[in-house]
Amino acid sequence: MPIRENIRNFGPIFELCTDVSTTPEIDHRKAAKAIAKYGDSDLDTDDVLLLIDNTILRSAKQGMFITDDRLFAYSEISGKYSIPLADIETIKLEIRSPLRVKL
Repeated sequence: MPIRENIRNFGPIFELCTDVSTTPEIDHRKAAKAIAKYGDSDLDTDDVLLLIDNTILRSAKQGMFITDDRLFAYSEISGKYSIPLADIETIKLEIRSPLRVKL
């Protein structure tokens, strides 16, 4: 199943979380900051299909995003990395902080 379809299928779950955005509702400013901080320079903001913003001030300079073929992530603790989606076997959704869940 293509990644765009998977993201669309999980849309109702993602909508519960204030720090998760999916295309086409992703803030282009946030996507640009994420790409500049931990993405590839040839990416465009429209390439970002899902964005998780792990920053307190909502700048998206830490977190992760998914494109059609890669997962990019960065945190002060773990550093910067990217993984081809083809190498990922499973992703587990887990909400750890009830403070960021829309009620």
